[in-house]
Amino acid sequence: MVSRATVYYSNVFRITAIIAFLGYSLITISCKQQSTENPDHTVQADSILDNTNDLLNSGQIKKAKIYLDSSYQFFQKPGVTDLWRKYEHEVNFYLNHEFNPDSARIYADSMQWILNDKKEKYEVEYAKTIFLQGDVLVAEKRYNEAFKRYYDGRTFALKHFGSCSLYEFSYKLGMVRYNQEQYLKAIPHLKQALAENANCKESDGFNKIFVFPQSNLNTIALCYEQAQKPDSAIYYYRQALSFIDGYAGKYPDRKHFIEIARGVIFGNLGGVFVRTNNYLQAERHLKESIAINDRPTFDILDAQSAKIKLADLYIKHSNLNSAEKILNELEVYLSEQPKTNPAGEAIRSMWYELKWNYFDKSGQIPKAYYYLQKYHVIQDSLNQLKAGLKVIDMDRAFRDTEQQYKLALLNKDNQLRKGYLAGFIGISVLSIVLLGMVWYNLKRSRKLNNKMAEQNKELQMTLGSLEHSQRENTDLMKVVAHDLRNPIGGITSLSELMLQEKGRSAQDITMLELIKTSGQNSLGLVNDLLTSNTLIKDPEKESIDLYLMLRYCVDLLFFKANQKKQKLVLNALHITILVNREKMWRVLSNLIANAIKFSPEGAEISIAMKSLNDTVLIKVEDCGIGIPDHMKDKIFDMFTEAKREGTGGEKPFGLGLAISKQIVEAHNGRIWFHSKPDDGTIFYVELPI
Repeated sequence: MVSRATVYYSNVFRITAIIAFLGYSLITISCKQQSTENPDHTVQADSILDNTNDLLNSGQIKKAKIYLDSSYQFFQKPGVTDLWRKYEHEVNFYLNHEFNPDSARIYADSMQWILNDKKEKYEVEYAKTIFLQGDVLVAEKRYNEAFKRYYDGRTFALKHFGSCSLYEFSYKLGMVRYNQEQYLKAIPHLKQALAENANCKESDGFNKIFVFPQSNLNTIALCYEQAQKPDSAIYYYRQALSFIDGYAGKYPDRKHFIEIARGVIFGNLGGVFVRTNNYLQAERHLKESIAINDRPTFDILDAQSAKIKLADLYIKHSNLNSAEKILNELEVYLSEQPKTNPAGEAIRSMWYELKWNYFDKSGQIPKAYYYLQKYHVIQDSLNQLKAGLKVIDMDRAFRDTEQQYKLALLNKDNQLRKGYLAGFIGISVLSIVLLGMVWYNLKRSRKLNNKMAEQNKELQMTLGSLEHSQRENTDLMKVVAHDLRNPIGGITSLSELMLQEKGRSAQDITMLELIKTSGQNSLGLVNDLLTSNTLIKDPEKESIDLYLMLRYCVDLLFFKANQKKQKLVLNALHITILVNREKMWRVLSNLIANAIKFSPEGAEISIAMKSLNDTVLIKVEDCGIGIPDHMKDKIFDMFTEAKREGTGGEKPFGLGLAISKQIVEAHNGRIWFHSKPDDGTIFYVELPI
């Protein structure tokens, strides 16, 4: 019985408890629950992405895409970083190898989506995502939006990263300047990135200690070369080669990559010597570059760039035979490349220019004019891609964005103050209302206490009556179970004795085995009647072939179906799962028996099974009388009133589906149905494999 004191205090302090709960909710609502994430597989992801890059470097663009997608299909539960790295690779693929800004946008958005609410944990990935979104916006020619994303990324990086992680973002800004063809303005960003990278330690890995420094030195040299400062370019190219030679011995397992890097710098250095008319040095370095990278799994695209420079050298010095040979090799390469590859199209443009110069030098003016036209068409197309980017002032865009942020912060501060004022007024009004409600509840509490005391007495009497009724029902169930066990046990024993007799036909033995098994299962059903008011939990399980169990159920119920001239059709697979043999047999037998009961004579009943991802689905379909709408919510209830006679006058009991539901759920499965009146019913059982 609930005491009067308890009722009194619960009414007086109910509002106070609500206020405390709301306050606690407001404090904790911003706290994020730690979600369960799959661990990352860095080594496996490294291997996949390295192999993909090898295919891209060797010019096998389509094969690289297929390899990446198929490899990740067999990736067992990839982690957040594993997926992020794949999407990052996809964005770069559609920006640099198969130009498709729409596809790049999809993967850039996917990168942000998987980091949703995780940017504190994956800060570097989040900042890189912002920069990549800027690259996509540049490809879409939405330059102002792109520079805003670069500003956001740089601001986030400056706030959260140390120098060793910050260098990537300084380098990125330098590359934006480079793509704008503002080469001298790009150099300070690149040198800043080099200084920041110098703070990295050996333990930070191969990419930070070797890959970036030599690549950045090469990029600085490229800027000087494009800015018509060949002496500075040569200095930094040699700095890059010296760096490679100094670190090569420390990474013997990365010999392949180191050799590619050396070949790239040889080619670029040779290009500077072409510009300065140093024939011997230019030819030597370019040939060394081609010898290294013009091989499968090496940087074949860079080798074509070196061939372009070497052909240019030969044409300038009237070595037309050698130039023609290289131009023919380039033509074969370009014929195999898609015209959606920006880097490949840049090579094609330079090839057209060289063919024009070659035919002009050899006196074949019509052909020279033809390739001159080709060159201008493709060059106009390439220039158009960067036309808008070149005129955007990144520094001014950053200043404008910063001013917009400051204005937004001021507006937000004003709104926040207004919010505080409104909140204070609201809390004051609420406090007055709550005090009035507390006073009112104090006044009503005594009346409510008396009423609750009377209701408690009535509830105690009702509870006693229910307990008495439950005991009577339990006793009755035990009597029924006892009376059923004896005849069923007798049938089972007689079938065992008859099986021991010799000389019986195979058909008789099969029938007796079915009688025996049915008797044993029926005894189990009787036991369940005694526990029908409790849930079935943690049944003992064993490995069974689900096909054999279904086959057995169909054979057992064949004679019952045959009486109504019905046909049982089984379509199943041999799938082994862990279940309780006797209980799962009861579920399947009950569903098939119900289908027989509620189907007309001559009907066909389908029992089918198929394997899903991690589950197996069993379907029992009849063409019977169906289930009316007003019964659909009740058929899984124990001792339900939703009972109807079968098409042959069979009597219902209202237990089978309720017990079946308990058994299926105890196996972590689920059971449901679809039915239309007079149009049949389909029952589904889904179980974990």
